[in-house]
Amino acid sequence: MKGRCLSAAFALAFSVLVAPVANAASFFGVLAPQSEAVTITLSATSIKVNQSASATAAGGSGDGAFSFATTTPAKCSINASGVITPVAAGSCSVSATRASSGVFLQRTSNPATLTITSIDGTEEEEAPAQTDANGNLISSTAKPTFSSDIEVSDAKALVTWKLSSKVNVKVSSRKGESTYQGVARTEAGGLLEIPNLEPGYLYTFTVTNDDEKISQVFQRSIAPAKVTRISGVAASKATNYAFIVRWQPQSYVEYYKIEITGLDDQPLTYYSKTPDFYLFDRMAKSYIFAVSAQGEGGEFSDPVRFRASLTAPLNITSKLPTNPTSDRLTTAASNQLKSIANRLTAQTEVTATVYYDSKVKGAKKLAQTRVARAAATMKVAKSTLTVKTQVRKQISVKSLSQITITTKAPARKMTLTNA
Repeated sequence: MKGRCLSAAFALAFSVLVAPVANAASFFGVLAPQSEAVTITLSATSIKVNQSASATAAGGSGDGAFSFATTTPAKCSINASGVITPVAAGSCSVSATRASSGVFLQRTSNPATLTITSIDGTEEEEAPAQTDANGNLISSTAKPTFSSDIEVSDAKALVTWKLSSKVNVKVSSRKGESTYQGVARTEAGGLLEIPNLEPGYLYTFTVTNDDEKISQVFQRSIAPAKVTRISGVAASKATNYAFIVRWQPQSYVEYYKIEITGLDDQPLTYYSKTPDFYLFDRMAKSYIFAVSAQGEGGEFSDPVRFRASLTAPLNITSKLPTNPTSDRLTTAASNQLKSIANRLTAQTEVTATVYYDSKVKGAKKLAQTRVARAAATMKVAKSTLTVKTQVRKQISVKSLSQITITTKAPARKMTLTNA
């Protein structure tokens, strides 16, 4: 199992990154980084504000679609087809991304730069376009309107706003929700301090102006002193042979480090962006998990260790030798019954059937005693089995000298226990 289990191919693709030390995926669902770089090519290196250019993307792995983006919306825009439209003179930076697909994560190219000059050829216009805090263009004739911002420091947030006599602020996180109200100190606007924010949580702030016509939403995290250990570990079934191990997401986490060791297997290490992991092993087996959260600064939380035990439906049909003239089991039949019982999963339903010759006086009673002994033998070997018995009239001469065993295993499941 050691060599073969850990070299099986990917069964499905999920958002988990495998560490470089893990040479192959076993029965774990992982996504791999795109091995080939994504590239972006521009039709020109310099254009004027009354011209346009185009970007083309190539490379990457898989068949994910390409998309384009700019980090300089005050200077240029780029649409889904890669057409670049100037906004103002200056330096325009664009990049291409190949989306995740199949077993591959998404990958973004290095940025490409395009110089935009004014109509007369200068690189900067006398009156460059203005943008708001979100990069949206502001018309030179537009009237000022309500705006707000959130700054977080230590365990408190400072809400500032303009052009509103008051604001209502809703603060929500996984811990719950609360509301605050601030009143402007001057005609220009005001500020409101929200204290007692808890480190390690992601907060959503919704700021609404006085006439409740404009709401602005901000998300801010409070950095923890140390990355919190994961909690809330649970398992659920994904498919007939796939199970998901999940835990509660932690704030300020870059990756989850997942170390997995099976009996007699080499340990494997994976990194996941999401708080879950997929297990595909078809065999009955037990794995030791150690899951740590890696913070933005690179530090790790203390690991949480647990055991994930898989069951697999094993069913057996067997015919064992017996003596139809005796109520006792043969030594061979007794040994085989014990061997079968030890191979079966707990709660498996076993049916033992013995046949008798209805023309022979006392044969039925002998058969009833014999099948009861067979059931007791299996229960002694494994008490968690459910054993049923049947005594039937012969269907052939050969059937009289056999005990027939059939089984019905319980549905496949995974249980989590402390390691």
